[in-house]
Amino acid sequence: MSTPEHHTNQKRVDPERSAQSGTKGRVCSLLAADHLEDLRRSGLSDATIEAWGCFSIRPQDRHFLKAFAKGVEPPGLALPILPPGALEHLGFTYKPDNPRISEKNGRTLKYESPRGCLNRLHVPRGAHWLFRPPDGREGRRRIVITEGQKKAEKAVQEGVGCVSLFGVWSWFLKFGDESIPIEELSGIDWTRYSVEICFDSDTVSKPQVRRAERALSKWLLGRGAEVAIVRIPPGESGAKVGLDDYLLTHSAADFEALERLSGVVEPPLQGS
Repeated sequence: MSTPEHHTNQKRVDPERSAQSGTKGRVCSLLAADHLEDLRRSGLSDATIEAWGCFSIRPQDRHFLKAFAKGVEPPGLALPILPPGALEHLGFTYKPDNPRISEKNGRTLKYESPRGCLNRLHVPRGAHWLFRPPDGREGRRRIVITEGQKKAEKAVQEGVGCVSLFGVWSWFLKFGDESIPIEELSGIDWTRYSVEICFDSDTVSKPQVRRAERALSKWLLGRGAEVAIVRIPPGESGAKVGLDDYLLTHSAADFEALERLSGVVEPPLQGS
């Protein structure tokens, strides 16, 4: 069996280069101070933020939200969507400063998508090399799939080849009673990849997330991928830790040393 191409092959983004190249000024002109701080709290450098293209939606920019549901208002943070191979973003997800409460379940809607928007795969610009045609000599390329755009952006910045879903179940679309994988996943030749699914640390105690993880693993295995599941350790007192949180205090090498579970195996849910 050929050896997987390591997903830390890509060059790590140097945070210091942003200030040297004048990126900091460009980023600050597009983002309100609190939105810039939000992104930096996830460990994103100004260079990463500028390459991603994030921007603030201010009250005078309300027209940018016409495609969103009633009640979605400025101000807020726009997170551009970058599908595989896209040179320009295709719309954005929106993080409002004052999120709505769902009428269905009473949950706070931290992120919003345009009405009728299809589920997408977000690929940071530094990870587009993962989808280049193979040269015929390399082994399987390793790719991490996480949930949440900021997590993927942070991972790629640190040299981990990563893409993100918008939710743990957001890798398929429903048409009536039928569910099919999103085109951006089904159009990939997964026999070329060694996939690592990496959701948040509290996945072990959430049956619904575990079911999504297993379903995605099963589908990828059926398409010829090699699949492993990465477990992120919880924080202090069991606090939830995402991939971006983990990489704030750990290196890519530490991430490589984390436990991998076979995608074929379905370990029992915690406490069951």
